[in-house]
Amino acid sequence: MRLVSFVCAALVLAALPADAQDPVKVASSTYKVIAENERVRVLHASMAPGGKAAMHEHPAHLFVSLAAGTVKMTTGDGKTIDTVMKTDDVGLQPAGTHATANAGTTPIDVVIVEMKAAPGSAVLPATRPGMKQTTVLDDPRVKAVRVSFEPTFHEAAGSKHDYDQVVVMLAPGDVALTMDGKTTSSWKRGDVRLIGRGVAHETHAGKMAGDVMIIAVK
Repeated sequence: MRLVSFVCAALVLAALPADAQDPVKVASSTYKVIAENERVRVLHASMAPGGKAAMHEHPAHLFVSLAAGTVKMTTGDGKTIDTVMKTDDVGLQPAGTHATANAGTTPIDVVIVEMKAAPGSAVLPATRPGMKQTTVLDDPRVKAVRVSFEPTFHEAAGSKHDYDQVVVMLAPGDVALTMDGKTTSSWKRGDVRLIGRGVAHETHAGKMAGDVMIIAVK
């Protein structure tokens, strides 16, 4: 796993233009809302080679790239930076405004986790029974871990976390997640679920527990 480092991150902190807008409104064919609560919004971004999205604004956010690709960002002051992403890369960006373009030859396929609230104080467990995990990114407001579940993994009915948890499937799996009266038991790569803090749920791992990225927003 390679953590993408955005060189010259200060570029995205350029003064916000007055007309900076929500990416879902500016480029609705590129950015789709997957899930949202008062603290977190999860987007799926897809863009064909040569595609572009006009100037838009994000709060601080983390991304998981589901496919390799090259993104060109143009900031409010006209500066540009190309970022080459590998499959399953994870990166963290500060709040800012930019336009984006697919500067590569393959489609861009990215899950974006926007953090709408101030940093929280949740304490994340270092280990969990039945779960093998590797920390990919950890900062004061968000942690990303790549995990695999053993068949023994189980969160009892009514389980709750004091942090928001975004689950991104990196491989097919048969983990049964019950939440809000609905159960999902068959997953494909790229499926995403937001488990909000304080939301009761139950989880059972199956024999094909897959490869999963969990983003915990503290």
